[in-house]
Order: sequence, then C-alpha cells, then structure tokens
Amino acid sequence: MPKYNVTATVTISTTIEPQGYIDEPGGLEISEWNQESFTGYGTDIEETCEVTFVLDTETTDEDDASSEAEDILNNTSYTGDDIEWEITDVSIDSIERQQMDIEEAVQVIRTFLDSREPAFAEHHPNVVEALEVLLQQH
Repeated sequence: MPKYNVTATVTISTTIEPQGYIDEPGGLEISEWNQESFTGYGTDIEETCEVTFVLDTETTDEDDASSEAEDILNNTSYTGDDIEWEITDVSIDSIERQQMDIEEAVQVIRTFLDSREPAFAEHHPNVVEALEVLLQQH
C-alpha cells in the first residue's frame, strides 16, 4: 500500500464566549449583574498551522493522494482545552510518495505471482523463476 508524506496548512477557527459565575470575594454584593451567571459577547478566533502526517492509500497517483489527504483534513476535528475548533481551510503544501520498503515490495511481487496469467509464465519463465528465488530469501 503506497504511503505519502503530507505537509498541509490548516486554518482552524472557533468562537469563545465567556460563560461562568461571578465570585463575590469578601461578601461584595453585585447589584448590576445577574449574580447567577454571566454571558459576554463571543470573540472569533482563527489560527493557521502546519500539519504533517503519513497517508496510507491504495492510489499510486499523486493528485488522487493529495485529494484524499485534503478530504481527510476537511473531515477532521480538533478539540483542545475543552474548546472545539472547526477546520475552515485546508491547503496541501507538499505530498511525496515514500519509497517502498522491502516487506511491501515482497508483498507486491507475491500478489503479482499469485494473480498472473498463465500466458505470462509461458512467455517469461525466467522472470517467474527469478522472482520466486528472490522471494524464498524473504
């Protein structure tokens, strides 16, 4: 399964609305505000950050992988300090396919050999034999 290193710029936003109770230190009476609760006006906050992650996917096409990475980020949520943030913008800055490791290469070759057409073995018996010899080493 191909893997891609993805770097993206993500903009997250939220609205902070102060809600809580007013503590009356020293018995101070607050007559102008409701002593039970306080709600102020909301403040919109927006932050832009860089994220990196590894995408495991079936596709070998870089454009398709980029679209898949963007979809994943657009459907991700972020919560920190009990504040939920909404992802409002995603931009894929770079996407690079990782080099296949030996275990993945062996699996690809085994899948190929298991699914090959009989005609392939007839026309390329040396290739089939060479691949099977290599696979015996792993």
